[in-house]
Amino acid sequence: MKKKKQKQSASSILISLVLGGVLGFVGVLLLINTNDEWIMSLPLWSILVFFVLSYYVQILIHELGHLLAGLTQRFHFHSLNVAGLTVDREGEQFKFSWNRAQGLGGFCIMLPTEKKSSEMNFGIFLSGGIVMNGLSALLGAYLLLATSITQSAPYFSLFLLMNTIFGAFSAVTNLLPFRAGGFKSDGANLLSLIRKSPKDKAEIQIVMMTYEVSGGVNPLAMDEEVFTESGYFLDHDVYGMTLNNYRMFRAYVNSDLERAGNYAKRIEENLHGYPSVFRYKMVYQLLFYYACIEKNEEMFAKNFQEVEKPLKRDSSIEGERVRMLNSYMKGDAEEMNAHFQRMKHLAHSAKIKGDAKMELQVAKQFLSRVA
Repeated sequence: MKKKKQKQSASSILISLVLGGVLGFVGVLLLINTNDEWIMSLPLWSILVFFVLSYYVQILIHELGHLLAGLTQRFHFHSLNVAGLTVDREGEQFKFSWNRAQGLGGFCIMLPTEKKSSEMNFGIFLSGGIVMNGLSALLGAYLLLATSITQSAPYFSLFLLMNTIFGAFSAVTNLLPFRAGGFKSDGANLLSLIRKSPKDKAEIQIVMMTYEVSGGVNPLAMDEEVFTESGYFLDHDVYGMTLNNYRMFRAYVNSDLERAGNYAKRIEENLHGYPSVFRYKMVYQLLFYYACIEKNEEMFAKNFQEVEKPLKRDSSIEGERVRMLNSYMKGDAEEMNAHFQRMKHLAHSAKIKGDAKMELQVAKQFLSRVA
């Protein structure tokens, strides 16, 4: 396992070096062909400002590419995020919010409106971001190379240059079948659609499941087939741990506590395999296990201590569930109910709406059992 991770790390470094070379080559080529004297006359601050601005513009272009491609396939729009700024669709209204947990990247969540939507429909949706990045890079290169815009509008030319570089970079990085920490690039998902092996089909099914959950489908209401153990997703990878997480809650609501406990133990044994930045979320599930399935005060306290710091800044429905369980372990029924009421309030603004529905269902069942 260690050797496999080292190989993956070496591959990531190699890919980063290649992409860095592509980025530098495109920039130098454009500067040489547009006479680099114009850029040397611009102040350094403008280069830094447009460098940062272009990075975010290309993220926006990428996600809008997914949006436009999804609309052509009659997909239903749910949410779009660019570097934390989020637009959610709630009924026929659009709500803007700031989601710091999403980091500096972005996402676009859309779902088919018809169950008969094909893999080709999903493939077109996935490729939309790559195509838009590529087209924006080509347009920028054309304007810089085939017009006199560098003399007439140097600042706009600088903006075009940065966007051309980042557009090419983003198109290439997303097209490559790249995996990092268990997450797959658009290119990797497209490759799975093309190959159609049993494992590829299973992976696409999981990707579609995450889209459905983000769009508001309760994992507890999904077909059992999605969560059947096929052997393709191991306990130590991100997909496997995510599935075990849902399997644990599904077993719990079905009153199969032994099975739920088994999945919790598998999460605990492979906790190191989950991306460190989100690992505390999986510890939340262990807290659920030690409070609701096996009431173990010592292990609950040990795991609670591990997540106390991130919990202080976690205003999500999952964080509130952990606080409710902590109140339960302290024997404070009034405080438990207050946290549950807070969970119901947070469910309306939750980013992953399907998970929020699951959290409320599980919490209600737990409270009915301990009442």
